[in-house]
Amino acid sequence: MATSHNIQSSQDRFGVDVEKRGADVHLRNTTVKNFAWQNITVTVKDHKTKQPKDLLHGVNGIVRAGEICALMGPSGCGKTTLLNVLAHRDAAARAQVDGSTLVNGVGQSREAFRLMSSYVEQEDALIGSLTVRETMNFAARLSNSSAMSKSGRMDRIDGLLDSFGLRNQQHTLIGTPIRKGISGGQKRRVSVASQLITGPKLLFLDEPTSGLDSAASWEVVSFIRNIAKKNNLIVIASIHQPSSTTFQLFDKVLLLSAGRSHYFGSVPEMEPFFRAMGHPIPVHTNPAEYVLELMNIDFTQNQEAARKQLDNMHMSWESSTVSTSISTEIGDVVQRSSNDNAISKTKATRVGFLALVVALIHRSFIKSYRDVVAYGIRVAMYLGLAIMMGTVWLRLGHDQVYIQPFINAIFFGSAFMSFMAVAYVPAFLEDRTTFVKERANGLYGAAPFIISNFIIGLPYLFIITVLFSVVAYWLSGFKPTAVAFFTWIMWLFLDLVAAESLVVLMSSLFPNFVVALALTAFANGLWMSVGGFLVPPNILNVFWYYAFSFIDYQRWVFQGMMVNQFQHQTYSCGSGCNCMYQTELAPQCQIAGTGILDQYGYKTSLRGTWVGILIGIIAGYRLLGCYSSNLIVGVRTDHPAGGRRKRFEARRITEEEISSQNTYISPPYLCTCDKMTSSHSNTPTRMDQALEFLHKNPSEKPITAARIYHINAKTLNTKIRQVRERANAPPPTNGGQNRILSEAQIKAIYKYVEDSYHIGYGALKQMDIHNFNETGFQVGVALGEEVIVLAYITEMYIPIAENRKSVIVIRSICAIRKEIPPVIIMKAVQHAMRSLDIDYNIASFFRDLAEIQALKKMKVYALPKRLEGPARGTENMLAYRELVVLQHDLLSTKVANQQKAKIRSRSILQTTSGPLTAKDAQKKKEDKAKKHKESQERSANYKMRIAISKVKRELHKRGVQARKAEQARKRQTPRNWLKNQSFRKRLPLN
Repeated sequence: MATSHNIQSSQDRFGVDVEKRGADVHLRNTTVKNFAWQNITVTVKDHKTKQPKDLLHGVNGIVRAGEICALMGPSGCGKTTLLNVLAHRDAAARAQVDGSTLVNGVGQSREAFRLMSSYVEQEDALIGSLTVRETMNFAARLSNSSAMSKSGRMDRIDGLLDSFGLRNQQHTLIGTPIRKGISGGQKRRVSVASQLITGPKLLFLDEPTSGLDSAASWEVVSFIRNIAKKNNLIVIASIHQPSSTTFQLFDKVLLLSAGRSHYFGSVPEMEPFFRAMGHPIPVHTNPAEYVLELMNIDFTQNQEAARKQLDNMHMSWESSTVSTSISTEIGDVVQRSSNDNAISKTKATRVGFLALVVALIHRSFIKSYRDVVAYGIRVAMYLGLAIMMGTVWLRLGHDQVYIQPFINAIFFGSAFMSFMAVAYVPAFLEDRTTFVKERANGLYGAAPFIISNFIIGLPYLFIITVLFSVVAYWLSGFKPTAVAFFTWIMWLFLDLVAAESLVVLMSSLFPNFVVALALTAFANGLWMSVGGFLVPPNILNVFWYYAFSFIDYQRWVFQGMMVNQFQHQTYSCGSGCNCMYQTELAPQCQIAGTGILDQYGYKTSLRGTWVGILIGIIAGYRLLGCYSSNLIVGVRTDHPAGGRRKRFEARRITEEEISSQNTYISPPYLCTCDKMTSSHSNTPTRMDQALEFLHKNPSEKPITAARIYHINAKTLNTKIRQVRERANAPPPTNGGQNRILSEAQIKAIYKYVEDSYHIGYGALKQMDIHNFNETGFQVGVALGEEVIVLAYITEMYIPIAENRKSVIVIRSICAIRKEIPPVIIMKAVQHAMRSLDIDYNIASFFRDLAEIQALKKMKVYALPKRLEGPARGTENMLAYRELVVLQHDLLSTKVANQQKAKIRSRSILQTTSGPLTAKDAQKKKEDKAKKHKESQERSANYKMRIAISKVKRELHKRGVQARKAEQARKRQTPRNWLKNQSFRKRLPLN
């Protein structure tokens, strides 16, 4: 009664206020009536045993509008994995997902599902330097259409602030490690409210009470409950050991342990269910805490007994009427889905690209000037570096003794300024963390993030450049002209922009603080080494010169600063007139600055080219950073079930195919190679939608369909060609005759496929082939991995007709993917062909198999030259040779392409310096002849050394042979022991 009183008081406390507020009309759900998941199974490969391991197995459930469901279980039971699958996210790395998710009984594509749902992660994706209202405002600007007026956006924000009790904290900072902000419970409320700004119908929360005490946890869940009840939303949250009052706020609960369901139903009915199973919940005990202790076997002493008890609980749940009623309820929802078209098919307008960039720039600007870590510390650090440089190289003169200090100062100013850009690594990784979470929610992609990050950094880098130059340039005594000063600022600014772009690239490739810091420092050290100061370019090793020197941004900055300082400058040789550099001014006891530049091989007329190269390097770093950010693990766009894409897909036979008496049904119709949604989902893929669009609109071009459904045009054209070839090809004649199926046969085959799926899948996983006997078929060939091989035969060559063997194999292959060596394939092919009575040329099979493996980039091993059984001889030898030739051609093509790329890149690098003058061409010709002569000398020396080493080895060999012969001769000669002095001393001769 106390619990119910608390709940009622919660409703009195928040419910009345919420009803009075009308600003959150956008939250009301009138379309999504229910959300169900059926037979969710997630499988990964165990790293230790190398065997498949189920993270989730056969999980079912359904939640209706206005309900809030809790996913509970011990740590590692699969709560977050299931939540990710339900939210159409990646379940785990390289995970294979089976099952289906249904909205109103119908599967949804990833794009459609994203428009109707939101996901709140366990860790708050909040920027600490923003206020609560600013956080909500930017969430609205990034997620809602630009067509929404500012007043409408503010009304939504005000309604959510009032609904979540954040009105008094709207101008308070979220909080950073340096500046204190709102409390932990308020942060969770802000996270949920920022996701509700788009008006989702389904809300997923991962551990919304993590890190909160019981009072704060109850407060957060109660706010979520009242919002869901008022607006008819569906809320699914994973939660770990809630208090009794918090637990009573949930309508339904799903209990998981070891990836399996142990209860799903309403919270009040959980206690009678466990009492009926023989586990009554004690009085005055938290039910959630009791059932979690009951299902957690990690800390029990008798693991075997605890595991057996857990298995019995799972079996009791599977056989209970509650579990059966869930499957029946899901089936009823699917049955009614054909007549229910409640979900709106209209697409929501997206936020424009420019609006996204502007919003991100605005947010980054606020964050940067409030957060001293991003640029404040760097400004102070560079000012200290400028003062140190200006005082160390203080007032350098115009004698020749100051030439080298000037060069050293230029190198220090350019190299160490860029090296200290590693201080930007933590700030960028923080921004990247926010980007990853917002990208997973579908707010924006990598391009707006990289562009806004680049633009917002330019003014700060320019300020740093000016402050550093004002102090260091004039204290050190560089060329005292305005043009030279502003040119110095230009080169240093490009240097800092390139260095920060390098940080963006490394941090995008390796989003780990230590790794990104180490790799950025290593790259800067490499650029310093080949930049032209430590080793001049004209004597640099050929490998380092052509491989790294041209893409070294520090090289071009150093060259530009050297030309800026020494062009049109003269230096005195001193009283002794011993000039360090011999120039045309040597008779006047002076050194011309151009002579110094000639020593390094720098030309004064190519500064515009160097600026262009620097801009190209910066753009290359940013583009590679954008591409790397796109490679992060996010949401799959082609798998609404949230898992790894499968090779095969099952689909329903249409009524048109059933009504046609002349329809020939072959395995590719039941098991295609398109991208699939899930094993039981009937949702068409984007490829299917594109093909249907072209079928209904014959005048449209494939490129139009590719753009509409966001697929690759080349892939679509290939699929169209395959469909046409399949339509024009005659039915296969492998079984000796063609079979035309009647309507009854088609229906019977399809029903058999659906009914036998679970039996076949479970039997193959347990290697229990006797379960197939229910259909009267003895699967004698389904032993070990050989059953997987039958996919290549059944998919391409066996007509289904009345032969149910191929149906079982195909449906089994749809559930089990495995790539096996062709040696096993060969043995299984012979066994399968004999068992299935297939008259097919095995040499042709291997040719087709080689083509499949080359296209799908499977591992191709050397096949044996002879086969066992009746199919062997010349045909098999020819097939083997053709396979070897195919591998050789692929390898040769790859090597040739690599060589062409190297030659092309080298020619590009050699022509980046612009057109050659006659003097330069003559000098280049002389250098080429000199290098050729040196190469010939090195070759002659190398041959001489080889000849000398051969002679030495021959002499050494002969000496060893002579010594061995002498030792053998001595062993054969009888020894005169009386002449041995040590032996004579022991004899009693006296």
